[in-house]
Amino acid sequence: MVNKIKELISEGRFNTAVRLCEEEIRKYENNLDERIHFEEEKKLIEKYYEAFITNIPGETFLPLVNQNNNQGKVLKLKTAYGNYDDINVNEEWTYNIKEIITDFFDLYLKKEYPFIKILEWDLSGLKCGIKNYYNSVDKYEIEGKSYLLPLILSVISLLTEKNISNEYCFTGDLEKFNNKYVLKRVEGIEIKQKVIQEELPVVRKFIYPETSKDLFDIVKELFADSVKNIIKSPFVKRSIVLEKREVGSEFGKHKVITISLNGNLLIDEFLQMPEFLRNNIQLLKDEGNGVIYDGRAPIALYSMISSITEIINSLPNFLAINYPSAIQPNNSSYKAAIVIRTSNSGGSKLKEGDVIYYK
Repeated sequence: MVNKIKELISEGRFNTAVRLCEEEIRKYENNLDERIHFEEEKKLIEKYYEAFITNIPGETFLPLVNQNNNQGKVLKLKTAYGNYDDINVNEEWTYNIKEIITDFFDLYLKKEYPFIKILEWDLSGLKCGIKNYYNSVDKYEIEGKSYLLPLILSVISLLTEKNISNEYCFTGDLEKFNNKYVLKRVEGIEIKQKVIQEELPVVRKFIYPETSKDLFDIVKELFADSVKNIIKSPFVKRSIVLEKREVGSEFGKHKVITISLNGNLLIDEFLQMPEFLRNNIQLLKDEGNGVIYDGRAPIALYSMISSITEIINSLPNFLAINYPSAIQPNNSSYKAAIVIRTSNSGGSKLKEGDVIYYK
């Protein structure tokens, strides 16, 4: 009986294991030693269950069908970076997911966050597999590709450092079609639904191909604005980000465009920049008194920005570039910018070469 309970726990069937313990407790009502043993076993199962349903970034559930007895089971899928002692690593999963992740984010960022461009990834430290829980085996025989949807979501959870709510459970294969990753139908949905209902009552939303068609929509629902945090992850080696904020100077209010460049631009990447900038033309345009470009970026990139006709025509006043070597005022919280272009309308109080102090 103890081996049966261990097997149930290793398959994520905690409620069934608890019920089995309760049967043994009733069975041994008059046998103190046996009753106490199964009462302690029940407490241990409940402890493992609480750990199982507590997700950290990189973790989610993996519902499967046991091919031997056609019953459902639920494992804990995990991806990690660096320390992965508690994962039975699947090298094939780890290898296959890297291309999907980079390609998906190229598409997703272009649509949802066009002001972010990832130039180079480093996924060499990524590891994927099944989390090692009490009495879990070294290798699980997993057939088909229903693991792909939960796997890519667990990787995104790790990248964004946002945990997936334990109210969600996923199954489904993925296929790229018309620049979208769509869900492909998988077998055993009814069995997986049954095991989730019986063993994981915490799950409220079981997502599979019949309930959702597009990976874009699932990612947007789960991670929302946290996706832009991936540029801070150790998996991104080089990136460029445009950001906009408002500052003040003695000349009024200005828009500051920050160009955050992590790493260096290669020649072919630099040649692609006009398209990237035009995709963000509304961000670059000024709605007020002038635009200041701030951040670490090559002067050639600033020159490229200042030469785009749509931007110049939108300037009511001036265009300036952060000028770190300028003599700073007494207040060190100020930054300096040098004016490189003024409006053709003649309404500017500034001329080329003037220095603006702002904060």
